[in-house]
Amino acid sequence: MNKECNNNFISLFDEPNKPLWQKSKPDFQIYQVSSVLTMKKTNSQSIKKGKFFISNEYLVEVDNKSYKRHIDLNNIILEQTNQQCTFRLSRNKKQIEFTANEQEYQLWFQLIKKYAIQRSFNEDYKLLKVQGQGNFAKVYKAIGRDNCAYAVKSFEKKSFKNLTLERDALKLEISIMRKIQFPGIIRLYEVYETDHHIWLVTDYLEGGELFQYLRNQPQGFNEVQVALLMHNLLNSLDYLHCQGIIHRDIKPENLILRSPINASDICIADFGLADYYNPEGKYLFKRCGTPGYVAPEILQEKNYDYKVDVFSAGILMFIMLSGQSPFQTKSKNELVIKNYNCEINYSINNLQQKISPEALQLLMTLLSPNPQTRYNAKQALCHPWFMKCFTPIYQMNPPQLYMPTNMIPQFQHYPDIFARSPIMNQFLNQSISNLSLSGSSSITPSRTQSNSLQVQKQCKITIEEDHQDFEVIQEEVCQIHDINKYSINNQRKQTPNQQNKFTQ
Repeated sequence: MNKECNNNFISLFDEPNKPLWQKSKPDFQIYQVSSVLTMKKTNSQSIKKGKFFISNEYLVEVDNKSYKRHIDLNNIILEQTNQQCTFRLSRNKKQIEFTANEQEYQLWFQLIKKYAIQRSFNEDYKLLKVQGQGNFAKVYKAIGRDNCAYAVKSFEKKSFKNLTLERDALKLEISIMRKIQFPGIIRLYEVYETDHHIWLVTDYLEGGELFQYLRNQPQGFNEVQVALLMHNLLNSLDYLHCQGIIHRDIKPENLILRSPINASDICIADFGLADYYNPEGKYLFKRCGTPGYVAPEILQEKNYDYKVDVFSAGILMFIMLSGQSPFQTKSKNELVIKNYNCEINYSINNLQQKISPEALQLLMTLLSPNPQTRYNAKQALCHPWFMKCFTPIYQMNPPQLYMPTNMIPQFQHYPDIFARSPIMNQFLNQSISNLSLSGSSSITPSRTQSNSLQVQKQCKITIEEDHQDFEVIQEEVCQIHDINKYSINNQRKQTPNQQNKFTQ
């Protein structure tokens, strides 16, 4: 919808030291569109034509076929104007308008909006109902101009207490989601900013959370069903990792079903804790995740890599095969301790006797406390268990892993599961807030291997000779505990001030 210029609007994404035009020359490799545009400064009579092109996130002006200057389109404000085929770009209250010919205008606008922040949310989308709600955000079902359904995540700007920290976290989340286009990962279509809100427009997935699906399946699953889901999840993780991205919060609440009748067709969602992999361990938030799913090396404040997501996927596989969490606890503090020490109980529900040797070997490798011996996603995808489960004969009569209703994990649901703050996961912070993990006599990094865990010979397994491509696990460490119900506390998220001692 056409809009008049609003010189008083201050964007949350504005960077005071970043000019509208820049002269440093980026590496321009691919041109998406190139044509002559009419350019004028807003509220100015000065008009000139020039040759422009878009290369990835840059709008570039050229002069006699040579580079002149460019605009970084990342999080720039994009608006349509009252003039036909004209769009306005704004940053730090500096504005410039471009007019294209009628045939090319939509192409220019569509390419720029992939990186920009738009203002016309109320004209472009109609909100229907709230799907989820948290301290800082809500998620709505909405209908777009194309009459298609979307999920819209809404952040109220006044709820951002630490503006710089939360803005940087939100920008990181948006940057990561814009980079991703994969069937098994939720897609971000557009980003809007109005006077009081930030709006993220994503896929609307009708199947709901995998969390709820698991709770509604008291009969349990067979290995083929688990293998289908795990293969899709690991395939999506492999794509993410190839893009240089770590999710860091893989769990049933963040896996959304496209259809309520097909649990294997899942999408990874909620990139509020995701980051680009840094081998030096420099992250906006280093220690983050959900207890019961987070890899132990994150809790231990060690450098970590993509394999933290594989560990979390292994926890999900354990739950689906056994009907229980691998960490049997009575309190959240005990959960953090066992997660920290990777004290996994493989004897739950006679798991070792119920599942195939291949499934157990893969499971124990995914959940290895040592990242060096843990598979990455690509290695896991090639495991013989998947080959076995996907053979037609095995699929016709897979062994059923019957679990009574009372053995399904008794999770309490997060009230803000669809509306996560783009900052530190609060349940982790709440759980470790009273624990001095690096200095406590009861929990120290030196205990994470042999001192705190009993080596259980019954956890040894061997794999047939035709699986020689995979290293046989000779010994696995685990500690046997009484079977207790596993409960996630539904704490809400903390403010950044409460989180400072947990974010590094």
